[in-house]
Amino acid sequence: RGRPTEIYASAFTPVEIERGRVRAFYVTVNLRGGIRYNDKRSTVTQNDDIIEIFDGAGLKYGSSKIFTPRGFNGSIKYSASVSDVLANAIARQRKELFATFAGENGSYGIMFDMKAKNDINLDGIDIHTRATSQVTVELYTRAGSSITHASYLSSWALSCSVEIAGQGSYRRTSLPDHCLSDLVILRDEVLGVYITLTTNDLRYTNEDIREVGEVYEDTDDMELAIGTGIGSYPLGVDTAMYPQRIFNGVMKYSTIDPPPPDQGTQLQTTMLWGNRSFGNIFTIVAKQSGVKVLSIDIHTRSDTLEDVEVWTRSGAYAGYTQSMDGWEKVASVSVIGQGNGKITSIPQNEFQPVEILQTQTQAFYVTLKRTEILYTNGDKAGTDDQRAVKTNDALTVYEGLGVGSYLLSNDTPTFLRRIFNGNINYVIM
Repeated sequence: RGRPTEIYASAFTPVEIERGRVRAFYVTVNLRGGIRYNDKRSTVTQNDDIIEIFDGAGLKYGSSKIFTPRGFNGSIKYSASVSDVLANAIARQRKELFATFAGENGSYGIMFDMKAKNDINLDGIDIHTRATSQVTVELYTRAGSSITHASYLSSWALSCSVEIAGQGSYRRTSLPDHCLSDLVILRDEVLGVYITLTTNDLRYTNEDIREVGEVYEDTDDMELAIGTGIGSYPLGVDTAMYPQRIFNGVMKYSTIDPPPPDQGTQLQTTMLWGNRSFGNIFTIVAKQSGVKVLSIDIHTRSDTLEDVEVWTRSGAYAGYTQSMDGWEKVASVSVIGQGNGKITSIPQNEFQPVEILQTQTQAFYVTLKRTEILYTNGDKAGTDDQRAVKTNDALTVYEGLGVGSYLLSNDTPTFLRRIFNGNINYVIM
């Protein structure tokens, strides 16, 4: 138990599986309990760049009793043709999300969601149909999830209706390029997709474990979720719905290069520190013109990985230091601390820009999850706890508070007259 039992190659007749085809295997021994498999419902499909292994069933030897789902325990030894290896390499280069072509079930259509991890152009879609004749395909999309709009065609926008030649079971049937012209999905946006034929020849796959909306497959750039089979054409309130269905096909896409960062101006407060804690609150006031804060650089004594968050609110921070109510998060990122005396930057592409209108006050709260933020004690003389610590023609940075815990709560200690150490990166609006 716990160690592989090898079936020698000399005792095994090689089995060829063509690209896109599905092959079933039945492994048995004549000893009860001799075969081990996963019997938990948490088992999932395993795959690499060449093959995909699905959950199957456990069978009692000499009996017709079946237990599902069950995950095969073992390894598959295979060789792949050069053409298959090249095809997968090209797919990775072209940016494809390959779902599956397992089939097993089908009907008229399927609805599912896609979520972009980066800004992408959706360039093409391959579907799975059993038809080998001409079929009419309609592609609908909507901004946002399909889940609550399954029965209402009025919630969808028709991207294209086209007649194409079906390529048959386990083969790609490609939609023409014009079906997806200029279809952009921005980072973190969800696109609902509804693909239907006018006949019940579309193939999809049943899912027994994960629910509709849960991720089935993903790449570095996008996610594809479990969807719902559609049981008639056209779509209507009486259409039969079959949840937990997996789209069969391929999403072809390209990533959109991010725009070059704004060439901003930098205002540094100080790097003298002298004290430290979890976080720092301070305010910025825009002068004659409004400014847009592009990012903030901090001062930390850490030289290891730190989780940094930046929160902001319009107006002063007075009355908003005992909870996170009224604060908006504009950055949450892990950075390598550069240590005492050096700037630790928050990348501009990880920071949601903050606009400060002319003469407007904007509060900022910068925090780590450890007591590694460095700041400087302000002048304790007098009663003014909001002294200007650095100013130029565009903005003024004021003294603020040290924060003695991660995130603000009723129990959070704060310390008056603490000067933020770091840079404010901005452009004039």
